[in-house]
Amino acid sequence: MPSPTSPGPQVSGVVSPQARAILLMIAAVTLFSVMDACAKGLSTRTGPVPAIWARYLGQKLLVLVLVEPRLRSVLRTFSSYA
Repeated sequence: MPSPTSPGPQVSGVVSPQARAILLMIAAVTLFSVMDACAKGLSTRTGPVPAIWARYLGQKLLVLVLVEPRLRSVLRTFSSYA
């Protein structure tokens, strides 16, 4: 039985930074592959230009949804040039 001071598996639900980085990388590669497959499938029906346009519009909307909760704090400035 491990002692209370020995490092063991985390049971509090907190993910280590390394595990989070791995999960984010897997998600990025998966989403990129899905986005690429959708664009290739769409380009056979609509042509390459509308498919590329739809691909980047979808990517922009996804990024806006992910960034929007933190957007106000990122855009806030603390310096005043009055």
